[in-house]
Amino acid sequence: MVGFVVVFGVETLNGRIHPPPAGVDLADPAALRAAMADLPASALVIVLAGWALGSCIGGSVAAKFGGTRPVRNALIVGAILMAAGVTNLFMLPHPLWFNVLGLIVFLPAAWAGGRIAGRPVH
Repeated sequence: MVGFVVVFGVETLNGRIHPPPAGVDLADPAALRAAMADLPASALVIVLAGWALGSCIGGSVAAKFGGTRPVRNALIVGAILMAAGVTNLFMLPHPLWFNVLGLIVFLPAAWAGGRIAGRPVH
C-alpha cells in the first residue's frame, strides 16, 4: 500500500504541474488518450520517477517489516507495482521510450529499497 500511496501522490502532484487541457473529460477514454498524446516529456519523466520512488519506498517498507529475506519482500512489492504499471501501459498510449523505461524501472528500484532497508544500522 505504501508504494501505491507514493505513486498516487507523485502522479497527483504531476497533475498539478501538468494539468490536462481545459474541458477534457478524463472519464472519457478517447479524451484521456488524446490528452495523454499531448503531454510534455517532463510529465512522463515525473511519472517514471513516481513509479521508481513508489517501488523504492514500498520495497523498503516491505523489507523492513516483512521479516526474513528483505530483498525478496521488496521485489514482491516491485512486481505488484510493475503489474499495475504494465496495465497502465496497455490502457493508455505512451511513447516507446516510456514503455521501455516503464517496464524496467520497478524491480531495480524495489531492489534498491530492499537493500537499503535490509542493512543493519550500526
